[in-house]
Amino acid sequence: MCPHPAPREDLTQAVTKSFSAPGFNYSSKSRITDLTLPEKVPSVTPSKKTKLALETGVEVIRSLSINVDGAVDMKAKKSQVLYALRYDRDNVEFAIKVPMLVDYGTQTVYVGTSIYTTVLETLFPQAPSTKGKLVRIDLNKLLQEGAARKPQLANLVGLDLLSGKNMDLINEAIKAAVLKELPQLKDSCFSDQALSDQDKQAGVTRRIRVQLGYAESVALGLGAMASVAEALHQQEIISNDIYNVLLTFTDPKMMGDVMEKFSLTARFDVGVASSGHVSFVEGQYDVADRKGLYRVGIANVSTFSNYGAPSFTMAPGQDNVVDFTELLKAIAAPAAENEADDAATSPEKDHETRNT
Repeated sequence: MCPHPAPREDLTQAVTKSFSAPGFNYSSKSRITDLTLPEKVPSVTPSKKTKLALETGVEVIRSLSINVDGAVDMKAKKSQVLYALRYDRDNVEFAIKVPMLVDYGTQTVYVGTSIYTTVLETLFPQAPSTKGKLVRIDLNKLLQEGAARKPQLANLVGLDLLSGKNMDLINEAIKAAVLKELPQLKDSCFSDQALSDQDKQAGVTRRIRVQLGYAESVALGLGAMASVAEALHQQEIISNDIYNVLLTFTDPKMMGDVMEKFSLTARFDVGVASSGHVSFVEGQYDVADRKGLYRVGIANVSTFSNYGAPSFTMAPGQDNVVDFTELLKAIAAPAAENEADDAATSPEKDHETRNT
């Protein structure tokens, strides 16, 4: 019987195989697990109303979660994502959802109108011809028009920033950065964890924990960001100006001086499926200032499936798509009609006023 690979070796192999897949589906949920603010701030005496507003705001934030469900297909050069901001507290629950599909081959974005129909419909009613349709945004045209008005924009953001070729390069840059930094972590950062019943039912064969303290968290984060920035700069995907800014934010000495004011820990439980792919990542991030006044904890659970055969739910077609410019015209039309009606009735009102 072959010996079980060390946790770091097995995890590196799983991450490598997952990054190499031509596509997959994913689901992610993030929420605040800890939010502590100082009751009193030196030299500041808040009023009762201000204090109540702050306490209410903190409770609202604690009740929010961000859900993301999506699909990536590197062969077809497209990705889909559904963002959902959810509030759930004291029997009150609501969510704002924004579905989006990006076609990197044509640099086109399709946005669902769910946020519009649930939030803005009462203020800006749509015409029947645009209701329920995906909104098409031509990024290439949008960037060209922006560059025509402000030529410096083209120097900062390339007109083909979201092209299929660039997305391949960006994906390779992220993959290379992660696989470069992951093996540099100490063996003591990795450990095996017992499989839960849910893990076994999902086909997970190994649960590996990665525990990072302050030094490991900073080194991993800054190192990966620096590697990605350098790769994108070499491929001319980002400009010199943007690259120089990123270099500043990834400079260990400069950022180290800032980060030393905080304590930082991160923990990841990674499930490896029988296929050898990453099945899930459960993350917990905790940040606090050294004085103990502020503390923030964030939990994230991400699952991955359908490696090599991603499933998409958004399917743009001739009958279910409206161009962004047409939508703006449809929204503006009722407002223009109302203004025309007001203008037409104004002389009558003036006449009635003079006669009274």
